[in-house]
Amino acid sequence: MESCKCPSKSCLMICFLSFATIILLVCAVVYVLRANSEGCVKGLELQYQYRNETRLLQEQLRQSQENSLELEARWQSCSIDLGNLSETMKEVTSQRNYLKEENLDLTDKLKKTEAALQRERLKNKTEENSSAYTGPQTYSSLLGLCLVIALLP
Repeated sequence: MESCKCPSKSCLMICFLSFATIILLVCAVVYVLRANSEGCVKGLELQYQYRNETRLLQEQLRQSQENSLELEARWQSCSIDLGNLSETMKEVTSQRNYLKEENLDLTDKLKKTEAALQRERLKNKTEENSSAYTGPQTYSSLLGLCLVIALLP
């Protein structure tokens, strides 16, 4: 009976630890082989590439958003300027219309004044012509005419 001896606890423990170590070593070797495989290496390269592309796209998105905000601010400024210009244009148009009307009124007054002045000039000329033969000039003309008639035999 002595030949059937149960192994001691320390022997079992050593066997168990040796077996566990071998299993862990096999797993580590498999993991290292798989990690260094072509598929994994390409996968990591793609992951880095996509991460870099994602960062670039995020940067482009940020810049686009900044540009969009800047353009929106410019648009609002232009809208305000356009409103101000529109109001100014209305005021200038109103002033222009007022000045046109005033210009027409002044033109009519000028024409009336010129016509009145022309009438006065004609009136003065006719008075000068009609009054040219009145007074001493008329008498001297009549005297000259009488002398001519008397001297004409």
